[in-house]
Amino acid sequence: MDLTRRHLLTLTAGGIVGLTALPFTPAFGASPGTAARYLGVRRLGDGRVRPYSFAACAADADGRILREVPLPARGHGFARHPSGRVGVAMARRPGTFAVAFELEGDVPPVTFHTPKDRHFQGHGVFEPEGRYLFATENDFEGERGCLGIYDSADGYKRVGEVPSHGVGCHELVLMPDGKTLAVANGGILTHPASGRAKLNIPTMAPSLAYVDLASGELMDKAEYTAGRKSKLSIRHLAATPDGRIVFACQDQGDTADGLDLVAMHRPGSGGLEEWPAPEGLTQGLAGYCGSVAVNTAGTLAAVSAPRGNRVLFWDTTTGKFAATLRLTDGCGIAPGPDADSFVLTSGLGAFMVGGPEGAEMHRPSRHAAAPWDNHLVRLGA
Repeated sequence: MDLTRRHLLTLTAGGIVGLTALPFTPAFGASPGTAARYLGVRRLGDGRVRPYSFAACAADADGRILREVPLPARGHGFARHPSGRVGVAMARRPGTFAVAFELEGDVPPVTFHTPKDRHFQGHGVFEPEGRYLFATENDFEGERGCLGIYDSADGYKRVGEVPSHGVGCHELVLMPDGKTLAVANGGILTHPASGRAKLNIPTMAPSLAYVDLASGELMDKAEYTAGRKSKLSIRHLAATPDGRIVFACQDQGDTADGLDLVAMHRPGSGGLEEWPAPEGLTQGLAGYCGSVAVNTAGTLAAVSAPRGNRVLFWDTTTGKFAATLRLTDGCGIAPGPDADSFVLTSGLGAFMVGGPEGAEMHRPSRHAAAPWDNHLVRLGA
C-alpha cells in the first residue's frame, strides 16, 4: 500500500512525526561511546577455483573483520541503525533482497525482499528512532522512483512507500534536522526485463529531492534540466553538519567534455553550486564518481572516482578543490576514526586511513586480498 500522510502518522503509537521530534545527531549512525566501525561488501573467491561470492562485512578502524555475513548476490550500499549495532546490506540494482545483521555476536541475519513490482536501488536509511527503514526502490512499471518503508520491529515487513519525486532514485541521506530525506534521483529509467540497460538517456531528468520524513511530501528540489548538464546523473551524496548536500554525478554524455561532476546544494537556495576540479583532472575521471563522504569535522568532502583511480577532496567551507590522492579502483569512502580523516577502500583489497596529505594502509586480519566492492559506511562515535 502507499503510505498517505494518515498512514504515516499512525504507523506507531508516537507516529513518525513524533519520532522526528526526538534529538538527532547525524554522526553516521553513532551510538555514544561506541568506537568507529565500518560496513562494506567484499567479493570472495577467484572466479576460477572458487566461484565468486559476496559477503557483508563489519570491520574496525584498523580493517580487522568483526563479522562476515554471506549475501545472496552482489550487494551495494548499507543502512546503518542509529544504535550503531545493526547494519542492513542493500542489493545492487536490480536486486530484490536486503540483509539485516548485528555487527557482533551470532544472532542470525534477517533477509527480506521487495514486492514483485519493485526492486531495490542500492541504498537505505533509518529514521532517527531506528524502527523504520527507508529504501530507494524502482517502481519499474510506473516508471518512477519510490522509497519503500520497512518495519524493523516486525521482521522488516514492508509497510508502505512514499515517492522519491523523480526517476532512478539511488542514494538517500537523513538531513541533520532529522526530519528530511535528501534523495539523489539519477534520472535514468530502467526495467529488470532489460537488466541494467538505461532506457531514457535522451530524456533523462536528474534531480536532488528533499522529502518530508513524516508526510512524504516534496519540500524542495534542484534539477539539471537543460542542455548537456541534463546528462549528469546525480547518484551519491552526503550531508554537511550545517545542512548542505554535497553530491557527485555520473556523466551519461560524451565524457570528453569534462563537465564538473561534483556540486553542492543548500535547501531553499535555488541553484546548484558546482565544485570544479583542476583543468584536465576531470577528463581523467571517465565521467564517473563513486562515493561521497564528509569528515566528522565537517571541513572536507571526499569523492571517489574508481575509473580514474583517484580520490578527490574539497574544502566544504569554500567549495575549493583541496587535493587528489591516487587509489587504484578505489570506491568506498567513509568518515575516518579521527575528525579530519577518511577511510578508503578499493577493489584491490586496500583499507586505508588518511586524507589529502596521504593515507596509511591497513590490512584486515581475514581475507587480506579480498576486494572491497562499492560503498563503505561508518558507525560509531
